[in-house]
Amino acid sequence: MQSVYVKNHFVKKIKRGYPWVFMHQLVGSAVDGIAKGEWISFCDEFGRFLGVGTFDREAEICGRIISSRYGQVADILPVHLHQARIRREKHFERPFYRWVYSEADYLGGLVIDRMGDYVSVQINTQGMWLCREEILQAIISDISPKGVVIRSGSRGARREGLPNHQITWGNIPQAIPVWEDERLYFTSILAGQKTGWYFDQRVNHRQVEKWASQGQKVLDVFSYQGGFGFAAAKSGADVVMVDCSQAAIEMSQKTFAHHGLAAKWHQADAWDFLSSCQDKYDMVIIDPPALVTDKSHFHSAKSAYLSLLDKGFQCVLPGGILVFASCSSHVDKKHMRSWAEKILHKHGLQGEVIYQFGHDHDHPVLSALPSMRYLECVAWRIL
Repeated sequence: MQSVYVKNHFVKKIKRGYPWVFMHQLVGSAVDGIAKGEWISFCDEFGRFLGVGTFDREAEICGRIISSRYGQVADILPVHLHQARIRREKHFERPFYRWVYSEADYLGGLVIDRMGDYVSVQINTQGMWLCREEILQAIISDISPKGVVIRSGSRGARREGLPNHQITWGNIPQAIPVWEDERLYFTSILAGQKTGWYFDQRVNHRQVEKWASQGQKVLDVFSYQGGFGFAAAKSGADVVMVDCSQAAIEMSQKTFAHHGLAAKWHQADAWDFLSSCQDKYDMVIIDPPALVTDKSHFHSAKSAYLSLLDKGFQCVLPGGILVFASCSSHVDKKHMRSWAEKILHKHGLQGEVIYQFGHDHDHPVLSALPSMRYLECVAWRIL
């Protein structure tokens, strides 16, 4: 196993659990012989062992430390995978959760969602792509699934230079059931976005279900496969859902049909729909995709967030609720509250923050890497 050597002033940070290494933190440049994504050992300047992990000199984060113990990937990966599952099972009765959340589970570059007997894997780095066979075998060994999908087409994977690959194992139906609490949805892990489902919003779906009531009018914008919309409909609300993806709409329609519930769907651009919307709702939910994917994009994306908040508040009835979510680690609840206050003042409205939360227990945040906390969901009641 080849080694790289970390400058001493950075060693203390690694020993405190920081899992990333950058080229400028290495001693010398003797990395030419290391293959892209190779499993290596990390040492301090004196050659003392710090950990093992993957290395890619062309990536922004060239080194990702997986374990502080010496060993090969085939020995370490199954242990981390098993331990991650045990941690989730303490919080969830049903086997539906984010099984592996990258660095938080000491598997940087790897995301795994478990949906009962089916597993969806998102690989985001060259190092984990080289380990794809070990990942598949560890999953099969740990839970004996009926089907596994391994994908590498995310934005992060493209940044790392990975082509858009998809590997399937087993027999995977076009639509599979997904449980969140007592809410049964359907999704596709063969064709859905990212891993197919957004378990990070589970707690916030739960809250919307509590707020909604019989006869209320609810608008769910960027509705995807109906996570928020179905939660509201389950409590008796009349729901309107808007998404640009016909495939996502059809999957949410499958969920509603399974439960004998009705809704109205619009395949449309969210901004266009909100701009032309003349109706008022008891609850408006806006859950856009990440608008700030890089810190340098923050100021250009700010206007998009302000626009969505502006249009959303204008659609809420007095006494109603606006729920707004951001899935970018560069946007926090302070930003959202500040922007909302600006919009409320602009329209002569008064509102109160009644809720703010992030992701659930299956998205733990490594203390040494607080940027892993990316989801913010805030709700305001119009007074």
